[in-house]
Amino acid sequence: MGVEVKLENGRTHKIGLTVVADNKPAINLYRKFGFKIEGVKRDAYFGEDRKYHDEIVMGLILANSTSPNRGT
Repeated sequence: MGVEVKLENGRTHKIGLTVVADNKPAINLYRKFGFKIEGVKRDAYFGEDRKYHDEIVMGLILANSTSPNRGT
């Protein structure tokens, strides 16, 4: 899993993360906090089980954003 923060004029604009697609509890938790699924990275994570797993890309645009696409 990774976390990314985007800045706009020195302010936090967006928080992004990736999570292994099999981790349903984590995905549900992130959704409760307002994160949206933005895409899937196929076979992006090689797990301890020695198998490849998809990663879900999620993002949260913060309320103070001036983006015209906020909330989509």
